[in-house]
Amino acid sequence: MEQFGSNDLVTLPANQKIDLAKHLHFNYNASDKQLQRLLKMDLEILRAIL
Repeated sequence: MEQFGSNDLVTLPANQKIDLAKHLHFNYNASDKQLQRLLKMDLEILRAIL
């Protein structure tokens, strides 16, 4: 989380959440549902960007 400047995922700005979601999805094979729970984002938004 050091590269995003925060230890709290929920307080990250939307653009950083999207970058983190892409990183976790493509590098660590995180599922849409896992990312939804982790980042507290709408599933439809996650599916649209991934």
